[in-house]
Amino acid sequence: MILSSVNLPKILMFSGIGPREELEKYGIHVISNLSVGRNVQNHVGMYGLVTAINFSSTSENICMEKYISSYEKTHSGTLSAIGISSVSVFLQITFQHENGVPVIQAFSFAASHKDFLNNPDESFDAAVEPLSFYDATSIVPVLVLPKGRGFILLNETDPIRAPSLTYPGYFSNSNDLDVLV
Repeated sequence: MILSSVNLPKILMFSGIGPREELEKYGIHVISNLSVGRNVQNHVGMYGLVTAINFSSTSENICMEKYISSYEKTHSGTLSAIGISSVSVFLQITFQHENGVPVIQAFSFAASHKDFLNNPDESFDAAVEPLSFYDATSIVPVLVLPKGRGFILLNETDPIRAPSLTYPGYFSNSNDLDVLV
């Protein structure tokens, strides 16, 4: 099991460290009654406008073979670049008072416009070509300091083997939506 922000609370709870009522529900001996898994924060983002650009950096298969061969020999060149996806900016907005601390990170995302159009939900997760090849881009704002909080519970059907139940609490504080939009 990988110790992540979701799995670590599960391990702590099975070890007897966590909210008393959650542990006793599963017959787990309580060593320490702590609010484990009760302050989940996630940096929610919002995908928006996708802009097709006038040029294409996408590659034909014949050229791709040349790029792969060059990269294998030199570990540099076109395939070593991450393209426009390396552009990121941190912003503080005027109605948010966090004493000069940025509350939004806006980063650019690049991919094939066909990926955006055919399956927009997955185009951000799995680019087909290396990031140096693209013909569309999008700016994605992400909350850096979300005020909403979620929580993690043990899974009732199989608390040991089943994944924890995660309730992220996105926009449970309305200020987060105001800031993001």
